[in-house]
Amino acid sequence: MTETLDLAKLTTSAFEIALEAGRIVMKARNEALGIAAKQDGSPVTLADQAAEKYIVAALQKLTPDIPIVAEELVSDGNAPEIGDKPFWIVDPLDGTKDFIAGESEFAIVIALVVGDTPALGVIHGPAMEVTYAGAVGVGATRARKNKAEDIRARNAPHDGVTVLSSRHHGSAPDLQQYLGEFKIASHKRMSSALKFGVLASGDADIYPRFGRVMGWDIAAGHAIVLAAGGRMSTATGEAINYRTKTFDIPSFIARGRISS
Repeated sequence: MTETLDLAKLTTSAFEIALEAGRIVMKARNEALGIAAKQDGSPVTLADQAAEKYIVAALQKLTPDIPIVAEELVSDGNAPEIGDKPFWIVDPLDGTKDFIAGESEFAIVIALVVGDTPALGVIHGPAMEVTYAGAVGVGATRARKNKAEDIRARNAPHDGVTVLSSRHHGSAPDLQQYLGEFKIASHKRMSSALKFGVLASGDADIYPRFGRVMGWDIAAGHAIVLAAGGRMSTATGEAINYRTKTFDIPSFIARGRISS
């Protein structure tokens, strides 16, 4: 199956699916949020559920033979068997807490993992009107208000790096210890997977995250960073494994290009 996958075409289709999911989310934002708590205590809203229902149906129609790992389905105990096959991995609303709080830094996140690596990804921020997309070997783009442009990660400037971190986890002691190794020009704190797009666009140099995250939070960003010429690994420099039984990732560090 992998030999027949057209990553450029699939990225375009995933882009359109993410845009429609964004419209569903924004419509739901103007209605009752329907907030509930999942088993792990994290919040879920009617927007999460509606967006995921649409994305899963659209991806099933697009690629009937490729399994779909979606956050809310997994939370309900409906994780598919993926084996060594390509699989979609989806977060229908990354940054739910920001969404509930009326902030703008939430996103729809869709990725396709082929082999051991995310091969394509789309991150759509409907409130910020920005969409990042990329496929490994094809390239990466940023679309803002219907205007698209190619993007590339940058070499780290000699006068100091721009760091990205989570708005909610940016003061962790292990993160501060790690950043002590760098000359830092600026430090930007943001929510959701949109940080990967900022890195892939050459507007930042490093995005470290210590502590458990889920594969659906980072797979699309990983693909886009790779497509833009960047790199990504665990905090100890190993390849990230997206095929764990619980789809969790212990840590990661995303970087821009290697200086020549």
